[in-house]
Amino acid sequence: MLSSLAIRRPVAAAMLTVMVVVVGLAALIQIPQDLLPKIELPVGVVAITYRNASPEEVENMITKPVEQALASLENLDTMQSLSMQGISLIMVQFKMDTDMAFAALDMREAIGPVSAFLPDEAGDPMVLKLDMNAMPILQVYVYGDMPLARLHQEVEDNLVTYFERSTGVASVEVMGGIQEEIAVSLNPEKLTGYGLSLAHISQLLSAENINLPSGNVSRGTTEMIVRTIGQFGSVDDIKNLPILLADRSIIRLDDVATVSRDYRERRSVTRVDGNTAIGIMVTKQSDANTVKVSDGLRKVTADMQERYPELDFVVGFDQADYIRSSIMTVTQAAVLGGILAIFVVFLFLRNFKTTLIITISIPTSLLATFALMYWQNITLNLVTLCALTLAVGLLIDNSIVVLENIFRTR
Repeated sequence: MLSSLAIRRPVAAAMLTVMVVVVGLAALIQIPQDLLPKIELPVGVVAITYRNASPEEVENMITKPVEQALASLENLDTMQSLSMQGISLIMVQFKMDTDMAFAALDMREAIGPVSAFLPDEAGDPMVLKLDMNAMPILQVYVYGDMPLARLHQEVEDNLVTYFERSTGVASVEVMGGIQEEIAVSLNPEKLTGYGLSLAHISQLLSAENINLPSGNVSRGTTEMIVRTIGQFGSVDDIKNLPILLADRSIIRLDDVATVSRDYRERRSVTRVDGNTAIGIMVTKQSDANTVKVSDGLRKVTADMQERYPELDFVVGFDQADYIRSSIMTVTQAAVLGGILAIFVVFLFLRNFKTTLIITISIPTSLLATFALMYWQNITLNLVTLCALTLAVGLLIDNSIVVLENIFRTR
């Protein structure tokens, strides 16, 4: 019926084909690109830190109680745990049709009662969903002719803000720098002589370095909020911290320890072309498009280079480049496959007009598919491109069938 209609109304069929081509080209220009389609894995992870604890202690005091609490979760499939020095990781896999947003809430509710019985030194449980988009999509390295501490402060105070304000950015992490800290080096011999312990000094520092609300004071119609300021303001405040001994005498922290301003121990080093640099790792939002976010970050990097000429910015890794390269490779394979298929059809048919009809039908059908993909918010990724590549052969078969039907009808 459609073949007969196309034969009787050639102008309408031609206009319909032109309309499909125009809409498909407009959709192809605007369709978002990504490496893979959005996939939500039914896996949740519980991470709990327990510093300076052996794997056995982590397993007995943290992992096992949390596993027992998570065992009653709904739609639970499998559960695995990993107890290492200072950290416990529990991976929970749910059934494929599980909504991970509600599953994560159920995990937090199950862990809540157990958290009160965990060791005081253990950190708060962190419930994370296993997300393929959690990896950084862009890594920018910054270096310049200045001390590393000043460079790190410049990046933290000024540059990170511009990256965080870019569209689609979820988080920005800085690596490779050094941070200041107040180092308190205790003298064991003096501690023993005064009858003190390391735990006592640690508790005293934690108790003294705190601000607390103290209610309010009313005076007529004026009400003032009162706060008790107890945080240390300088190194001298820490040195002069009073310590009460067993004989009711008082000494200062400076009498049993050396307090100084120092830098934290460096756990990571970043170098670019032999220059010590600061790494900026950018992670996108789960619903944001990788290529669009990367383009925005590239513009931010170019603006930062103009605004801070004393610094050098180098993009070390960009996931969008890999996505474009992968999509281009698959696209070239699809185009080459289509050309070879058309050439083979021409060898068998030996008819230029017939081959031309099939040649026009392939891109027209693909452009119609691009329009539907854009309407359904489907990205152009490796999976969809591979499917379109496989569909080229099917299009040729269908084109030949329709062509034979047209000949029969005529």
